[in-house]
Amino acid sequence: MSETEPEVEHNDEPPDEIDPIAAVGAEFGRLVHHPHEEAARLHAMADGGETASAAFVEMAMVARFVIPLVLLVIGVMVAVYFALQ
Repeated sequence: MSETEPEVEHNDEPPDEIDPIAAVGAEFGRLVHHPHEEAARLHAMADGGETASAAFVEMAMVARFVIPLVLLVIGVMVAVYFALQ
């Protein structure tokens, strides 16, 4: 008797389980290799509200301007503190 291999179904549907490490790796890979195209893609995705991550994309776009401003204010405050001592 010869054993046959079980038949494997081939379909074009996405898998039920998503590998988070592969997904994050793909996102970072696109961001590192093509940052301008990835930024445009993320901005278009956020404008369309297509995914749940759209809010995080918008927060990152705001943080891009707020964080340097906060660091500048903290730097000025520390400089004034040490200048007055």
